[in-house]
Amino acid sequence: MQFFKQPLSFFLFLAITLTLGMVSCSDDDNKDGGPAGPAGDEFGSSALTLSGDVEGERSGMADFELLNLAGLSHWWTISMLDFSPQTFSLNLILSVNSENAPQPGPGTYPIGIDINNPNTQYFTADLTLIENQDFANASNYTTAMTSGGTVTITAANDQEMVGTFEFTAIEYGDSLNVISTVDVSGSFSAVPVQ
Repeated sequence: MQFFKQPLSFFLFLAITLTLGMVSCSDDDNKDGGPAGPAGDEFGSSALTLSGDVEGERSGMADFELLNLAGLSHWWTISMLDFSPQTFSLNLILSVNSENAPQPGPGTYPIGIDINNPNTQYFTADLTLIENQDFANASNYTTAMTSGGTVTITAANDQEMVGTFEFTAIEYGDSLNVISTVDVSGSFSAVPVQ
């Protein structure tokens, strides 16, 4: 450690390190270098209104990605959540049964399966509501066993997905009894998962 015993060398080393640190931390509009959303927000944005057995408004970030299960199934997901503290997460999931799994484009998509037309692409919605950071007792709502509601995508490309949604989701008990129901509506401006 002869290097640090000489004061001039130590102060030169410290000055260079601090200078590099300040340059690398300089302010820019897109701090992580990832794509910015349509409003310049690198995390995307979402807003939800809840009514029924649960009432209130939530807002947070939004992102999207294509998930692949061993090449057999593909899902486009639009994920929304807040943080500090986390009070909700919402996943809109579109199952795609084709190998190339194209990104859903502008249009209105049903939430829930249409038993009269089972080949129609449809979304499912899974909503988790968290009270007082108590994740173990969070309430989980789903549209997996219901139909009704829509996701409307107004813009979609590799840098953003923008749209609105409305649906009714149900919280089920252990024996699939209905515990509570919530009506959800809102909007998203999602960016790709980094």
